[in-house]
Amino acid sequence: MRILVASPAYGSGERSKLLHQLATDHELTLLAPNPEWFGRYARQLEATDGPVPVLEKTYKNRESKRMTVIRNSPLPFAGHYLYRPAPRTWLQHRPDVLHIEYSPWTPEFWSVVLPILVLRPRMPIVLYCKKNTRCVPRGLRGALERILTRIALSRVRLILATSSMTAALYQQLSRGRVPIRVQAHLAVDEALFAPPAESISGDCGDGPLTVGFVGSVSPHKGIDDLIEAIASTRKRLGNDIRLLMVGPMRDARLRDLIDPLPWVEHREQSSHSEIPRILAEIDMFVLPSRILPDHEEHDAQAMVEAMAAERPCIGSRSGVIPDLIQDRYTGLLFEPSDVHGLADCLEKLCTDVDLRRRLGKNAREATIQRSGLASLAAQRIDAYREATVG
Repeated sequence: MRILVASPAYGSGERSKLLHQLATDHELTLLAPNPEWFGRYARQLEATDGPVPVLEKTYKNRESKRMTVIRNSPLPFAGHYLYRPAPRTWLQHRPDVLHIEYSPWTPEFWSVVLPILVLRPRMPIVLYCKKNTRCVPRGLRGALERILTRIALSRVRLILATSSMTAALYQQLSRGRVPIRVQAHLAVDEALFAPPAESISGDCGDGPLTVGFVGSVSPHKGIDDLIEAIASTRKRLGNDIRLLMVGPMRDARLRDLIDPLPWVEHREQSSHSEIPRILAEIDMFVLPSRILPDHEEHDAQAMVEAMAAERPCIGSRSGVIPDLIQDRYTGLLFEPSDVHGLADCLEKLCTDVDLRRRLGKNAREATIQRSGLASLAAQRIDAYREATVG
């Protein structure tokens, strides 16, 4: 199968592994959003710091299939960017299906789709959607957005949604006329994110337990709630529980909150390659994302990686998280912004080492099935075949 992909999501080495997996048995052409992204990606393919081609870079794998990255010189437009129309270049690879990961009302979506529909009006389109909340602007802009969405979804053969919540949103937008499948967005390398060699820590009485968080240290991630819940749990259990947060600090108020707390450690993450080592340092992972008017948790990729690494996880019922965690089987769930509920979950894991082990093992099995490289690539190909037959 020949696949054409338009997405801003695969610019890093770890995220691009899914595309390489797809290219093992199929031919894949990727439209790079901008020259910098293209140059970085093209160098990844050859692992060299040398010059990159002006237009495209083709990578041939061991099975003689290929992956081609095509450069884009974007045109700025009202805070967005357009793919510069070059459909003849895109289509010379004779794609069987277009996979696009932009919301159907955006200029990015239409700058790719419109020229293709002119030259290949019957090309099947698979739309991948992450956004699970939508705030439609008022007035002329809102009316235009609704029209563009309606037209776009009439041309889409299949929608892939990152969560049940996203699927429900697009079920409404498409009026039930387009098939929708819930499917993970990014793959996780189960070999890289493997269980640590060290055994999981014992009961609280055996030594300090480390709660981990990886991601943007921002209020919408529920960091205030996490700190308050751990402080409460420390008092209730009378044990040493510490918090390790890794990620960019986005809020000065949070910095002021954690600085006086000796049991909180914050590290600025320098590279994604450090994450497996960080996960080996923690005993449990928490993602306490909040619900905002136009935001719920979209990816939760750090939690996916923690689950693959057999870390027991606690998550709020925000966005994609309930799709990842089956409560009390692959992790524990609590209501967003419910500090007492989060503290109860922490207490359960802190006092029950068997529960931590069981949740961790179940989480890894479920994550590999849902998001493992080979598994997700097979799911993606099945979706493309469904779209081309439909």
